Amino acid sequence: MVRVKDTDIDSTDVISYPLTTIREVANEILTTVKNARTKHGSSWSIIQQYMTACAPTYKPLGVSPSLMWNDNVQTHMQDVLNPHEKRLTDSYDWLEKFANALLDMANEVEATDTQVANTYKTE
Repeated sequence: MVRVKDTDIDSTDVISYPLTTIREVANEILTTVKNARTKHGSSWSIIQQYMTACAPTYKPLGVSPSLMWNDNVQTHMQDVLNPHEKRLTDSYDWLEKFANALLDMANEVEATDTQVANTYKTE
């Protein structure tokens, strides 16, 4: 159990966080992230296939819109979608690290509690 004093200056309350609940939440986060990564991977693959097959170049009415556009819609779609995909992947990584940190913290608190309890045992 992790106990934290309430941050209110006048409060004498202590907030408790049971280690089992912390572990359950961390494992739920890890499961959700794993499922999201799987769904993301298949969706991203479909998007990549679409960009390759259906949006290689674009010339409205057979006329090049401009040199800046370079007649390549695929490049512009990638310029928008690739940073978004990177942010999603980074979010999954962060959530995974956060959940693992929660599990590590719960294990450390439990180990510390055991060590402290053992120092008070009479032999």
